Amino acid sequence: LTINGGTTTIGANTTINGDLNIVSGTLSLGAFDFTVIGNSVINGTLSCENITGAKVFTGNVTIGNGGLWNSAVNEDFSLGGSFQNNGSMTAGGGTYHFTGVNRTFSGIEPIEIANLNISGNYTNLGTLTVSTTLAGTGSLIQATNATLNMAGSSEIASLLATANLNNVNYTGAAQTVKPIVYHNLGLSGSGGKSLTDVSSIYGNLTTAGTVMVTNKMNLVIGG
Repeated sequence: LTINGGTTTIGANTTINGDLNIVSGTLSLGAFDFTVIGNSVINGTLSCENITGAKVFTGNVTIGNGGLWNSAVNEDFSLGGSFQNNGSMTAGGGTYHFTGVNRTFSGIEPIEIANLNISGNYTNLGTLTVSTTLAGTGSLIQATNATLNMAGSSEIASLLATANLNNVNYTGAAQTVKPIVYHNLGLSGSGGKSLTDVSSIYGNLTTAGTVMVTNKMNLVIGG
């Protein structure tokens, strides 16, 4: 399906067996099931304004330079491919379920999602910001120079953050820092930050704001 100008509104349950290409204009998903089996490239606007209906993107999703992913409501999305943001993204407050294997988060612009659930295996290559909950039975790997910002809880089964110069920042109020090994760890915002079960920080530990840090005595910091 190719959208080239104007506004197209989905008016029934729809499955696109190939790719979705929004060259320009707007595709409004409406109150229906919407599934893309192939890859999706968004250089115009993808708009979701209703929480009715399942929204499923099986392949890769790329928001192009000048493109807009706009979820004005708290809709849930299921995504099976890599996700790249080179444009603009308004994710809404729903949960984004990422199910792919050996997929990536990337792009020249940050990916900002309130509730991120990973049941597959993803590598963050850019800047990923999760404002409420990072959860799921899968894994998230921080690549070299990648940044992960978390303002809420970190409940994901596996988070690997040892790659050189990657940054994990806890930016909310009272938070428990996930008990793993970090390269660079940042603590900001307000309230208490508990590092009770964090054993090593290869690089730097930085703090800002009104943060109170609780840690165990044998924490090793390499920076």
